[in-house]
Amino acid sequence: MAAGNSISSVFDFINQVKHLYPQTASDINTKQNSLDDIHRYVEKLHAYLVDLSSRAQSILSERSRVSVLLENEESRLAQLQSRERQSSSDDDDDDDDLQSEIQEAEESIRYLRDREEELSQSFDRTMDSYNETKARRDSLTHTAAQLESDLRAKRGKCGTIATKLSQDADILGNEVQAVKRQASALHSIASMRFGASASQAAGSRSSREQELLQYESDARTHAQLYQMLAGGDNSSSAQHRQAITQRLSGASNPLARNLYNKHAASVQIENDHYEGTAHYNPSTGSINLHAGADAQNPKGAGTTYFHEVGHMIDHKSGSGGWLSSDPQYGNALKADVESHISNTMAKNNCSRAEAFDIISDELTGTENHSISDMFGSMTNGQCQGDWGHSRNYWQNDSTAFQKESFAHMFEASIGSPEKLQRIQRYFPRAYSVFESLIRRG
Repeated sequence: MAAGNSISSVFDFINQVKHLYPQTASDINTKQNSLDDIHRYVEKLHAYLVDLSSRAQSILSERSRVSVLLENEESRLAQLQSRERQSSSDDDDDDDDLQSEIQEAEESIRYLRDREEELSQSFDRTMDSYNETKARRDSLTHTAAQLESDLRAKRGKCGTIATKLSQDADILGNEVQAVKRQASALHSIASMRFGASASQAAGSRSSREQELLQYESDARTHAQLYQMLAGGDNSSSAQHRQAITQRLSGASNPLARNLYNKHAASVQIENDHYEGTAHYNPSTGSINLHAGADAQNPKGAGTTYFHEVGHMIDHKSGSGGWLSSDPQYGNALKADVESHISNTMAKNNCSRAEAFDIISDELTGTENHSISDMFGSMTNGQCQGDWGHSRNYWQNDSTAFQKESFAHMFEASIGSPEKLQRIQRYFPRAYSVFESLIRRG
Protein backbone atom coordinates (compact mmCIF):
# COMPACT_ATOMS: atom_id res chain seq x y z
CA MET A 1 0.00 0.00 0.00
CA ALA A 2 2.85 2.34 0.84
CA ALA A 3 4.47 1.76 -2.57
CA GLY A 4 1.13 2.35 -4.30
CA ASN A 5 0.67 5.61 -2.42
CA SER A 6 4.22 6.61 -3.34
CA ILE A 7 3.66 6.00 -7.07
CA SER A 8 0.29 7.74 -6.84
CA SER A 9 1.95 10.83 -5.35
CA VAL A 10 4.54 10.74 -8.14
CA PHE A 11 1.73 10.67 -10.71
CA ASP A 12 0.02 13.60 -8.96
CA PHE A 13 3.22 15.65 -8.96
CA ILE A 14 3.92 14.98 -12.64
CA ASN A 15 0.36 15.92 -13.58
CA GLN A 16 0.61 19.09 -11.52
CA VAL A 17 3.87 20.35 -13.01
CA LYS A 18 2.72 19.44 -16.54
CA HIS A 19 -0.37 21.58 -15.97
CA LEU A 20 1.66 24.47 -14.54
CA TYR A 21 4.44 24.34 -17.13
CA PRO A 22 2.90 26.50 -19.92
CA GLN A 23 2.15 29.38 -17.54
CA THR A 24 5.51 29.02 -15.79
CA ALA A 25 7.38 29.08 -19.11
CA SER A 26 5.35 32.05 -20.34
CA ASP A 27 5.96 33.97 -17.10
CA ILE A 28 9.71 33.34 -17.06
CA ASN A 29 10.18 34.10 -20.75
CA THR A 30 8.09 37.29 -20.47
CA LYS A 31 10.16 38.47 -17.50
CA GLN A 32 13.41 37.53 -19.24
CA ASN A 33 12.41 39.44 -22.37
CA SER A 34 11.44 42.44 -20.23
CA LEU A 35 14.79 42.25 -18.44
CA ASP A 36 16.64 42.08 -21.75
CA ASP A 37 14.70 45.12 -23.00
CA ILE A 38 15.54 47.05 -19.81
CA HIS A 39 19.22 46.16 -20.10
CA ARG A 40 19.30 47.36 -23.70
CA TYR A 41 17.56 50.62 -22.73
CA VAL A 42 19.88 51.13 -19.77
CA GLU A 43 22.86 50.73 -22.12
CA LYS A 44 21.39 53.42 -24.40
CA LEU A 45 20.80 55.73 -21.43
CA HIS A 46 24.35 55.16 -20.23
CA ALA A 47 25.70 56.06 -23.67
CA TYR A 48 23.50 59.18 -23.65
CA LEU A 49 24.84 60.13 -20.20
CA VAL A 50 28.39 59.85 -21.48
CA ASP A 51 27.45 62.10 -24.41
CA LEU A 52 25.76 64.64 -22.10
CA SER A 53 28.77 64.66 -19.79
CA SER A 54 31.09 65.28 -22.74
CA ARG A 55 28.77 68.03 -23.99
CA ALA A 56 28.72 69.69 -20.56
CA GLN A 57 32.52 69.64 -20.40
CA SER A 58 32.73 71.24 -23.85
CA ILE A 59 30.28 73.97 -22.79
CA LEU A 60 32.27 74.66 -19.62
CA SER A 61 35.48 74.83 -21.62
CA GLU A 62 33.90 77.28 -24.10
CA ARG A 63 32.42 79.36 -21.30
CA SER A 64 35.84 79.60 -19.63
CA ARG A 65 37.36 80.72 -22.91
CA VAL A 66 34.63 83.36 -23.37
CA SER A 67 35.08 84.54 -19.77
CA VAL A 68 38.80 85.10 -20.39
CA LEU A 69 38.01 87.01 -23.59
CA LEU A 70 35.39 89.08 -21.75
CA GLU A 71 37.83 89.85 -18.97
CA ASN A 72 40.41 90.96 -21.53
CA GLU A 73 37.88 93.14 -23.39
CA GLU A 74 36.69 94.75 -20.15
CA SER A 75 40.31 95.48 -19.22
CA ARG A 76 40.93 96.95 -22.69
CA LEU A 77 37.79 99.11 -22.41
CA ALA A 78 38.91 100.42 -19.02
CA GLN A 79 42.28 101.37 -20.52
CA LEU A 80 40.61 103.08 -23.47
CA GLN A 81 38.29 105.01 -21.21
CA SER A 82 41.29 106.10 -19.09
CA ARG A 83 43.05 107.33 -22.20
CA GLU A 84 39.90 109.19 -23.18
CA ARG A 85 39.84 111.08 -19.91
CA GLN A 86 43.52 111.98 -20.25
CA SER A 87 43.43 112.98 -23.93
CA SER A 88 43.54 116.72 -24.92
CA SER A 89 40.42 118.20 -26.47
CA ASP A 90 42.28 119.72 -29.40
CA ASP A 91 43.46 116.38 -30.78
CA ASP A 92 40.28 115.58 -32.73
CA ASP A 93 41.73 112.83 -34.97
CA ASP A 94 43.09 110.84 -32.02
CA ASP A 95 39.82 111.37 -30.20
CA ASP A 96 37.82 109.92 -33.11
CA ASP A 97 40.06 106.87 -33.27
CA LEU A 98 39.77 106.39 -29.53
CA GLN A 99 35.99 106.62 -29.63
CA SER A 100 35.91 104.06 -32.42
CA GLU A 101 38.01 101.65 -30.32
CA ILE A 102 35.82 102.23 -27.26
CA GLN A 103 32.69 101.53 -29.30
CA GLU A 104 34.27 98.35 -30.72
CA ALA A 105 35.26 97.15 -27.23
CA GLU A 106 31.76 97.84 -25.88
CA GLU A 107 30.16 95.85 -28.73
CA SER A 108 32.60 93.00 -28.18
CA ILE A 109 31.79 93.01 -24.46
CA ARG A 110 28.04 92.91 -25.13
CA TYR A 111 28.50 90.00 -27.53
CA LEU A 112 30.74 88.09 -25.09
CA ARG A 113 28.31 88.67 -22.20
CA ASP A 114 25.43 87.42 -24.32
CA ARG A 115 27.53 84.45 -25.36
CA GLU A 116 28.50 83.75 -21.75
CA GLU A 117 24.82 83.85 -20.72
CA GLU A 118 23.85 81.60 -23.62
CA LEU A 119 26.52 79.06 -22.63
CA SER A 120 25.42 79.17 -18.98
CA GLN A 121 21.83 78.44 -19.97
CA SER A 122 22.98 75.67 -22.31
CA PHE A 123 25.05 74.16 -19.49
CA ASP A 124 22.06 74.29 -17.12
CA ARG A 125 19.80 72.59 -19.69
CA THR A 126 22.43 69.92 -20.35
CA MET A 127 22.83 69.21 -16.65
CA ASP A 128 19.05 69.06 -16.22
CA SER A 129 18.93 66.45 -18.99
CA TYR A 130 21.85 64.62 -17.42
CA ASN A 131 20.20 64.47 -14.00
CA GLU A 132 16.83 63.39 -15.47
CA THR A 133 18.50 60.69 -17.58
CA LYS A 134 20.59 59.49 -14.65
CA ALA A 135 17.47 59.27 -12.46
CA ARG A 136 15.70 57.26 -15.18
CA ARG A 137 18.71 54.95 -15.59
CA ASP A 138 19.02 54.42 -11.83
CA SER A 139 15.30 53.66 -11.57
CA LEU A 140 15.48 51.13 -14.40
CA THR A 141 18.62 49.60 -12.92
CA HIS A 142 16.70 49.11 -9.67
CA THR A 143 13.78 47.57 -11.59
CA ALA A 144 16.20 45.27 -13.41
CA ALA A 145 17.72 44.17 -10.10
CA GLN A 146 14.26 43.30 -8.78
CA LEU A 147 13.44 41.38 -11.96
CA GLU A 148 16.74 39.52 -11.80
CA SER A 149 16.06 38.57 -8.18
CA ASP A 150 12.57 37.37 -9.09
CA LEU A 151 13.88 35.41 -12.06
CA ARG A 152 16.60 33.77 -9.96
CA ALA A 153 13.98 32.65 -7.48
CA LYS A 154 11.67 31.32 -10.22
CA ARG A 155 14.53 29.59 -12.04
CA GLY A 156 15.67 28.10 -8.75
CA LYS A 157 12.21 26.61 -8.23
CA CYS A 158 12.29 25.25 -11.77
CA GLY A 159 15.64 23.65 -11.05
CA THR A 160 14.19 22.03 -7.94
CA ILE A 161 11.22 20.76 -9.95
CA ALA A 162 13.56 19.41 -12.66
CA THR A 163 15.56 17.51 -10.05
CA LYS A 164 12.41 16.09 -8.49
CA LEU A 165 11.09 15.04 -11.92
CA SER A 166 14.36 13.28 -12.74
CA GLN A 167 14.22 11.44 -9.42
CA ASP A 168 10.58 10.51 -10.03
CA ALA A 169 11.46 9.27 -13.52
CA ASP A 170 14.08 6.98 -11.96
CA ILE A 171 11.51 5.73 -9.44
CA LEU A 172 9.09 4.99 -12.26
CA GLY A 173 11.83 3.30 -14.25
CA ASN A 174 12.53 0.98 -11.33
CA GLU A 175 8.81 0.35 -10.94
CA VAL A 176 8.58 -0.54 -14.64
CA GLN A 177 11.28 -3.16 -14.16
CA ALA A 178 9.44 -4.56 -11.13
CA VAL A 179 6.17 -4.77 -13.07
CA LYS A 180 7.96 -6.47 -15.96
CA ARG A 181 9.35 -9.09 -13.59
CA GLN A 182 5.88 -9.65 -12.12
CA ALA A 183 4.33 -9.95 -15.59
CA SER A 184 7.03 -12.40 -16.65
CA ALA A 185 6.43 -14.54 -13.58
CA LEU A 186 2.68 -14.50 -14.17
CA HIS A 187 3.10 -15.45 -17.82
CA SER A 188 5.25 -18.40 -16.81
CA ILE A 189 2.42 -19.90 -14.76
CA ALA A 190 -0.35 -18.98 -17.19
CA SER A 191 -0.66 -22.63 -18.31
CA MET A 192 -0.96 -23.99 -14.80
CA ARG A 193 -4.05 -24.58 -12.72
CA PHE A 194 -4.70 -20.96 -12.15
CA GLY A 195 -3.62 -20.02 -15.65
CA ALA A 196 -6.66 -17.91 -16.46
CA SER A 197 -6.20 -15.79 -13.36
CA ALA A 198 -2.47 -15.53 -14.06
CA SER A 199 -3.09 -14.45 -17.65
CA GLN A 200 -5.53 -11.80 -16.49
CA ALA A 201 -3.07 -10.58 -13.87
CA ALA A 202 -0.27 -10.53 -16.45
CA GLY A 203 -2.43 -8.43 -18.75
CA SER A 204 -3.10 -6.04 -15.89
CA ARG A 205 0.65 -5.75 -15.31
CA SER A 206 1.20 -4.96 -19.00
CA SER A 207 -1.37 -2.19 -18.81
CA ARG A 208 0.31 -0.89 -15.66
CA GLU A 209 3.67 -1.01 -17.41
CA GLN A 210 2.40 1.17 -20.26
CA GLU A 211 0.98 3.67 -17.78
CA LEU A 212 4.27 3.81 -15.90
CA LEU A 213 6.26 4.19 -19.13
CA GLN A 214 4.08 7.10 -20.22
CA TYR A 215 4.52 8.89 -16.90
CA GLU A 216 8.25 8.19 -16.96
CA SER A 217 8.48 9.74 -20.43
CA ASP A 218 6.46 12.76 -19.31
CA ALA A 219 8.68 13.14 -16.23
CA ARG A 220 11.90 13.07 -18.26
CA THR A 221 10.51 15.43 -20.89
CA HIS A 222 9.36 17.98 -18.35
CA ALA A 223 12.54 17.57 -16.31
CA GLN A 224 14.40 18.77 -19.39
CA LEU A 225 11.88 21.55 -20.01
CA TYR A 226 12.06 22.81 -16.43
CA GLN A 227 15.85 22.52 -16.49
CA MET A 228 15.85 24.81 -19.53
CA LEU A 229 13.71 27.31 -17.65
CA ALA A 230 16.22 27.07 -14.82
CA GLY A 231 18.93 28.11 -17.26
CA GLY A 232 20.50 24.71 -17.92
CA ASP A 233 20.56 24.93 -21.72
CA ASN A 234 23.72 27.11 -21.84
CA SER A 235 21.94 29.60 -24.09
CA SER A 236 22.13 33.35 -23.60
CA SER A 237 19.02 34.02 -25.65
CA ALA A 238 15.65 33.90 -23.93
CA GLN A 239 13.93 33.60 -27.31
CA HIS A 240 16.12 30.63 -28.18
CA ARG A 241 15.33 28.92 -24.89
CA GLN A 242 11.65 29.51 -25.54
CA ALA A 243 11.88 28.07 -29.07
CA ILE A 244 13.61 24.90 -27.85
CA THR A 245 11.13 24.52 -25.01
CA GLN A 246 8.10 24.92 -27.26
CA ARG A 247 9.39 22.48 -29.86
CA LEU A 248 10.13 19.81 -27.27
CA SER A 249 6.71 20.28 -25.71
CA GLY A 250 5.01 19.77 -29.10
CA ALA A 251 7.45 17.32 -30.72
CA SER A 252 5.85 15.66 -33.76
CA ASN A 253 7.44 12.26 -33.05
CA PRO A 254 7.61 11.14 -29.39
CA LEU A 255 10.39 8.68 -30.28
CA ALA A 256 12.66 11.58 -31.23
CA ARG A 257 11.71 13.53 -28.12
CA ASN A 258 12.43 10.54 -25.87
CA LEU A 259 15.80 10.04 -27.55
CA TYR A 260 16.58 13.74 -27.02
CA ASN A 261 15.68 13.44 -23.34
CA LYS A 262 18.00 10.45 -23.05
CA HIS A 263 20.93 12.51 -24.36
CA ALA A 264 19.91 15.98 -23.10
CA ALA A 265 22.50 15.99 -20.32
CA SER A 266 25.24 15.40 -22.92
CA VAL A 267 24.36 18.45 -25.05
CA GLN A 268 27.35 20.79 -24.87
CA ILE A 269 27.14 24.26 -26.42
CA GLU A 270 30.73 25.45 -26.76
CA ASN A 271 29.78 28.87 -28.17
CA ASP A 272 26.21 30.13 -28.56
CA HIS A 273 27.35 33.39 -30.23
CA TYR A 274 29.35 31.63 -32.95
CA GLU A 275 29.60 33.80 -36.07
CA GLY A 276 30.69 31.06 -38.48
CA THR A 277 28.73 28.11 -39.88
CA ALA A 278 27.00 26.21 -37.09
CA HIS A 279 28.39 22.70 -36.59
CA TYR A 280 28.79 19.72 -34.31
CA ASN A 281 32.41 18.84 -33.55
CA PRO A 282 32.82 15.04 -33.11
CA SER A 283 36.30 15.44 -31.58
CA THR A 284 35.00 17.57 -28.69
CA GLY A 285 31.38 16.41 -28.66
CA SER A 286 30.26 20.04 -28.58
CA ILE A 287 28.15 22.35 -30.73
CA ASN A 288 28.83 25.85 -32.02
CA LEU A 289 25.92 28.01 -33.16
CA HIS A 290 24.45 31.51 -32.88
CA ALA A 291 21.46 31.29 -30.52
CA GLY A 292 20.10 34.71 -31.42
CA ALA A 293 20.13 33.96 -35.14
CA ASP A 294 18.60 30.51 -34.59
CA ALA A 295 15.77 32.08 -32.58
CA GLN A 296 14.89 34.01 -35.76
CA ASN A 297 15.74 31.16 -38.15
CA PRO A 298 13.67 31.44 -41.37
CA LYS A 299 13.59 27.62 -41.48
CA GLY A 300 11.90 27.64 -38.07
CA ALA A 301 13.12 28.80 -34.67
CA GLY A 302 15.49 26.23 -33.17
CA THR A 303 16.09 24.42 -36.48
CA THR A 304 19.87 24.74 -36.25
CA TYR A 305 19.94 23.60 -32.62
CA PHE A 306 17.99 20.40 -33.21
CA HIS A 307 19.84 19.68 -36.46
CA GLU A 308 23.22 19.85 -34.70
CA VAL A 309 21.88 17.91 -31.70
CA GLY A 310 20.76 15.32 -34.27
CA HIS A 311 24.38 15.00 -35.41
CA MET A 312 25.50 14.67 -31.79
CA ILE A 313 22.98 11.91 -31.04
CA ASP A 314 23.83 10.15 -34.32
CA HIS A 315 27.51 10.18 -33.34
CA LYS A 316 27.11 9.18 -29.69
CA SER A 317 24.41 6.51 -30.18
CA GLY A 318 26.21 4.35 -32.72
CA SER A 319 27.93 1.15 -31.69
CA GLY A 320 31.51 1.89 -32.71
CA GLY A 321 30.35 4.34 -35.38
CA TRP A 322 27.60 6.71 -36.38
CA LEU A 323 24.05 5.40 -35.93
CA SER A 324 23.17 6.58 -39.44
CA SER A 325 25.98 4.53 -41.03
CA ASP A 326 23.62 1.54 -41.18
CA PRO A 327 23.66 0.36 -44.84
CA GLN A 328 19.90 -0.23 -44.72
CA TYR A 329 19.38 3.46 -44.03
CA GLY A 330 21.64 4.54 -46.88
CA ASN A 331 19.95 2.14 -49.32
CA ALA A 332 16.50 3.38 -48.26
CA LEU A 333 17.51 7.00 -48.82
CA LYS A 334 18.79 6.27 -52.31
CA ALA A 335 15.73 4.16 -53.14
CA ASP A 336 13.37 7.00 -52.14
CA VAL A 337 15.28 9.52 -54.25
CA GLU A 338 15.38 7.19 -57.27
CA SER A 339 11.68 6.42 -56.88
CA HIS A 340 10.78 10.11 -56.99
CA ILE A 341 13.03 10.73 -59.99
CA SER A 342 11.52 7.75 -61.87
CA ASN A 343 7.98 8.83 -61.07
CA THR A 344 8.75 12.36 -62.27
CA MET A 345 10.20 11.01 -65.53
CA ALA A 346 7.15 8.81 -66.11
CA LYS A 347 4.66 11.50 -65.20
CA ASN A 348 6.27 14.13 -67.46
CA ASN A 349 7.60 11.76 -70.16
CA CYS A 350 11.01 13.39 -69.81
CA SER A 351 14.68 12.53 -69.48
CA ARG A 352 16.53 12.17 -66.17
CA ALA A 353 18.19 15.55 -66.61
CA GLU A 354 14.81 17.16 -67.28
CA ALA A 355 13.41 15.42 -64.20
CA PHE A 356 16.25 16.96 -62.15
CA ASP A 357 15.14 20.43 -63.30
CA ILE A 358 11.50 19.72 -62.50
CA ILE A 359 12.29 18.41 -59.03
CA SER A 360 14.70 21.28 -58.36
CA ASP A 361 11.87 23.74 -59.06
CA GLU A 362 9.63 21.64 -56.85
CA LEU A 363 12.08 21.88 -53.95
CA THR A 364 12.51 25.67 -53.91
CA GLY A 365 11.48 27.61 -50.83
CA THR A 366 12.52 27.57 -47.20
CA GLU A 367 9.92 24.96 -46.32
CA ASN A 368 11.84 22.43 -48.46
CA HIS A 369 15.29 23.19 -47.03
CA SER A 370 15.85 19.67 -45.64
CA ILE A 371 14.57 17.75 -48.66
CA SER A 372 16.49 20.01 -51.04
CA ASP A 373 19.75 19.27 -49.18
CA MET A 374 19.02 15.53 -49.06
CA PHE A 375 18.27 15.30 -52.80
CA GLY A 376 21.40 17.33 -53.54
CA SER A 377 23.49 14.97 -51.44
CA MET A 378 22.50 11.96 -53.60
CA THR A 379 22.58 13.65 -57.01
CA ASN A 380 25.93 15.43 -56.70
CA GLY A 381 24.09 18.72 -56.36
CA GLN A 382 22.36 18.37 -59.74
CA CYS A 383 18.90 18.05 -58.24
CA GLN A 384 18.16 20.44 -55.37
CA GLY A 385 16.19 23.59 -54.59
CA ASP A 386 17.42 26.70 -52.80
CA TRP A 387 19.25 24.96 -49.97
CA GLY A 388 22.15 22.53 -49.93
CA HIS A 389 25.80 21.85 -49.17
CA SER A 390 28.54 22.20 -51.75
CA ARG A 391 29.48 19.23 -53.96
CA ASN A 392 32.89 19.05 -52.27
CA TYR A 393 31.20 18.50 -48.92
CA TRP A 394 29.55 15.30 -50.13
CA GLN A 395 32.69 14.07 -51.85
CA ASN A 396 34.84 14.36 -48.69
CA ASP A 397 32.81 11.74 -46.79
CA SER A 398 30.97 8.87 -48.48
CA THR A 399 28.51 8.63 -45.55
CA ALA A 400 27.87 12.37 -45.30
CA PHE A 401 24.51 12.01 -47.07
CA GLN A 402 23.37 9.59 -44.35
CA LYS A 403 24.60 11.81 -41.50
CA GLU A 404 22.93 14.95 -42.89
CA SER A 405 19.72 13.08 -43.66
CA PHE A 406 19.62 11.73 -40.11
CA ALA A 407 20.08 15.25 -38.67
CA HIS A 408 17.37 16.62 -40.99
CA MET A 409 14.94 13.87 -40.02
CA PHE A 410 15.67 14.31 -36.32
CA GLU A 411 15.11 18.07 -36.53
CA ALA A 412 11.85 17.59 -38.47
CA SER A 413 10.69 15.08 -35.86
CA ILE A 414 10.85 17.79 -33.20
CA GLY A 415 9.34 20.35 -35.55
CA SER A 416 5.92 21.17 -36.88
CA PRO A 417 3.67 18.35 -38.16
CA GLU A 418 3.86 19.88 -41.65
CA LYS A 419 7.66 19.68 -41.69
CA LEU A 420 7.61 16.03 -40.65
CA GLN A 421 4.85 15.14 -43.13
CA ARG A 422 6.91 16.64 -45.97
CA ILE A 423 9.93 14.52 -45.01
CA GLN A 424 7.77 11.38 -44.81
CA ARG A 425 6.16 12.09 -48.17
CA TYR A 426 9.49 12.26 -50.01
CA PHE A 427 11.33 9.64 -47.91
CA PRO A 428 8.78 7.03 -46.74
CA ARG A 429 11.23 4.09 -46.72
CA ALA A 430 14.12 6.00 -45.21
CA TYR A 431 12.01 7.58 -42.46
CA SER A 432 10.75 4.15 -41.46
CA VAL A 433 14.36 2.97 -41.11
CA PHE A 434 15.18 6.21 -39.25
CA GLU A 435 12.51 5.37 -36.68
CA SER A 436 13.99 1.93 -36.18
CA LEU A 437 17.41 3.56 -35.68
CA ILE A 438 16.23 6.02 -33.04
CA ARG A 439 14.47 3.20 -31.20
CA ARG A 440 17.89 1.59 -30.88
CA GLY A 441 19.56 4.87 -29.97
